[in-house]
Amino acid sequence: MDIYSQNLDFGLSTMTDENGMYTFTGLKYAYDYKVSIWDDHLNQEFYYAIPDHEICGEYIPDDSALTWENATTITPAYPLMNNIDIITCNLTKQKGKIMGMIAVNDAPALNVWVYAFSEVLNCGNGAYSDENGYYTITDYR
Repeated sequence: MDIYSQNLDFGLSTMTDENGMYTFTGLKYAYDYKVSIWDDHLNQEFYYAIPDHEICGEYIPDDSALTWENATTITPAYPLMNNIDIITCNLTKQKGKIMGMIAVNDAPALNVWVYAFSEVLNCGNGAYSDENGYYTITDYR
């Protein structure tokens, strides 16, 4: 986990515990900190982000930003702020689908389960082929 203030040109890093909890200590006062984490598996930095009308520390995010410009700025507080959460698997929320056709001896295969899984994202889903052998996989979990 990283936190950085452009105004101060100051930042700190810390590790999460086994439950994903973290604490930054020794922060200087600034109103423009942004919190991020680097995901080696996805080769991507993720930033804390909440909708503009929500309050930092109270709103529990369900997504993260992928760029510095879209990150939410925070001002550290005492006592500690909670819910500064970063979701690193938001790429699975992108809309998309995997489509194909299954055939056996050039004939469409009915009710064949086709499953797609990403070891990097640790999620996947499947679908049965229809009477024409076609399948569409959506809603990755």
